[in-house]
Amino acid sequence: MLVGTSGRSHFMVFSGLPWCFGWFDWMRAGWDDPRSVVDWRRKQSPAKPTMPKNTFTAILEREGDVYVALCPELDIASQGPTIEEATANLREAVALFLETADSTEISQRLRAGVFVTTFDVVDG
Repeated sequence: MLVGTSGRSHFMVFSGLPWCFGWFDWMRAGWDDPRSVVDWRRKQSPAKPTMPKNTFTAILEREGDVYVALCPELDIASQGPTIEEATANLREAVALFLETADSTEISQRLRAGVFVTTFDVVDG
């Protein structure tokens, strides 16, 4: 086991793996077992915040040699050479809109209750 310091942080190489932590963590855990620092930090660290997840509809249509993707809830469209790329571009466009748009604009454009279904029509 190798123990050393680097500025204000202390590090220890234990079984070939470096362990890095601050002075307070080092003193709280003791000098003998670096795993106790990792366990203590895991208990002390707050849960990572999660971003709210929204589900939107994508309607794709082939136009020539590209696919056009439309999000009817927000009336946002994008395109791409494949279905996957058109969907990814639409996802990015919607995410950018939600990040940058004013909340009043989002509420004005948002259409809740969009449903996609199929129906039959009898010819002639």
